[in-house]
Amino acid sequence: MTGLSAVVDSATEVTLTWNTLVTDQDKGYSIISEYRIQMDSGSGFVTLSPNPADNLGTTISGLTEGNSYYFRVAAINKHGVGPNSPSILVNMVLPPH
Repeated sequence: MTGLSAVVDSATEVTLTWNTLVTDQDKGYSIISEYRIQMDSGSGFVTLSPNPADNLGTTISGLTEGNSYYFRVAAINKHGVGPNSPSILVNMVLPPH
């Protein structure tokens, strides 16, 4: 995965987006079936619900205002889970208006 980014939508919700890797079967890549999204709130990464392959983003709600979270994403294909994206840190603080 490349280009993982986050936008804090509210004090308890964040939207993640990312870019897919090339899935050209002629180059030996397998088609991505879904994405694994993981979050770490300080006790290690946990896997959230899988994301369909045709959706390069997701909104995560139920977070705690003022807390910080790490997120990462990995593609899944018929061979299993690919490498994780670099983790990004999200601070659940809204910018001033």
